[in-house]
Amino acid sequence: MDYNSNMQKTPAIVCHNVGKQFGDLTVLRAVNLVVSRGEIVTLVGESGSGKSTLLRMIGGLLEPSEGYIHVFGQSAEEARRARAYGIVFQNPTLYAWRTVEENVALPLEVIGLAKAERQTRVAEALDLVGLTDFARAYPAQLSGGMQQRAAIARAVAYRPPLLLLDEPFAALDALTRERLTEDLRAIQAQAGLTVFFVTHDIADAVFLSDHVAVLSPRPGSVRADIPIDLPAPRGPHTREDPAFLAYMARVRASLLE
Repeated sequence: MDYNSNMQKTPAIVCHNVGKQFGDLTVLRAVNLVVSRGEIVTLVGESGSGKSTLLRMIGGLLEPSEGYIHVFGQSAEEARRARAYGIVFQNPTLYAWRTVEENVALPLEVIGLAKAERQTRVAEALDLVGLTDFARAYPAQLSGGMQQRAAIARAVAYRPPLLLLDEPFAALDALTRERLTEDLRAIQAQAGLTVFFVTHDIADAVFLSDHVAVLSPRPGSVRADIPIDLPAPRGPHTREDPAFLAYMARVRASLLE
């Protein structure tokens, strides 16, 4: 499928009355959410509200018990098979015996891309995340933040239109997390990605997002979808903007309803 063409006509993600049960446990109920192409949308909610479950269903890794999810007009499973998304989890899961460039190249090897094309895409991805100088380093030689940059490079190396991130910065210190959220906006703009980002951190959510979706406690449903209208480009000064603090207060209030 030509996703670049299809993205012009359909939203990137549509969740319609999505529910998920695990046995007798209802995790999500009647989730409705639309993510337009080229947006960064962040999902926040308390622990156990179903954030990661929803992301995994969008990624075609779990099936909804109710409702449906479309990714660029296809089912999530069809989009997964067509490699319409890259995904990054909290743990970067890099192979210790492979260099950074070899880790980034791995999914390209799996899909059988020719060596010359692999090298081109790996170089592009490492440049995008600022790791060109560390291409031949091993994961143990990288900081936690650099390891997550490598994981992002691996996720975008085959040029998917959608990037799914499940709390990728949660284990990092505050300053590193802030730098990576700034970098992620730049990466998204440069690569033309749609980004769906799960986090517990309200400040990260507001800083990154075009809008923030707030899940209720389990069974989770979207209780608020808050547009974030902050001046671009966003940087350290953004976090001191009174409007930024007001959006944080609004998201926090929605979480506490």
